[in-house]
Amino acid sequence: MAIPYFKRWGYLPYNPERWHRQPPHITHPVRKIISWIVRENGVSVLDVGCGTCTDYLFFKGTSVDYHGVDITPKFARAAHNSHMVPNVTVGDALHLPFQDSSFDVVYCKDLLEHLPPETWKDAVTELFRVATRMVLLVFFRAPTNAEPDFHQGEAIGFYSCDYDRVVEFGFWYNRYNEDEILQLLRELGAKQTRIIRDIRNLLHKESNSQTIFVSWLK
Repeated sequence: MAIPYFKRWGYLPYNPERWHRQPPHITHPVRKIISWIVRENGVSVLDVGCGTCTDYLFFKGTSVDYHGVDITPKFARAAHNSHMVPNVTVGDALHLPFQDSSFDVVYCKDLLEHLPPETWKDAVTELFRVATRMVLLVFFRAPTNAEPDFHQGEAIGFYSCDYDRVVEFGFWYNRYNEDEILQLLRELGAKQTRIIRDIRNLLHKESNSQTIFVSWLK
């Protein structure tokens, strides 16, 4: 029996924690910018949809109390094993397992584009619920002034080591409307929002440009 082509790749998607260790992923300057913003605005931060907590490397050894939360148990285990992250929780971005106002700064990166379109506003609402000072939304597909593009691709196959077979799942790949995002941020209590655009990794041409919406709550 032939080995599935996605298993032959050896890095994605059947072994996603290895993807989180790829240079284009780790060295993207958006991570350093996020860490700068966080350190200027608080001492505790929650990384929602943290994956394997690559961002922890930019907070380790600082005064920032970093917490990560991700829905995938395998990612949480990799965060513990690879980066020795002390605080990482398995949880759903739509129902964060934290009390109101638990963290100074809360952010999500490369998450909203992959959520079903009827849920993204609920996820942003949860970020605001658990934040006290600032919320960051980080997009790898820059929002535009056009109509939102909610696109669910055909089922994508990946090789599951757990099941020893190909598993299929739906995959959202969304682009949001900038004005709609800003309106939601105001409704949730943002006093001011700044947009940092077109953050690129010049060391790796295949890396995505990133956009950060920075919202102050006070």
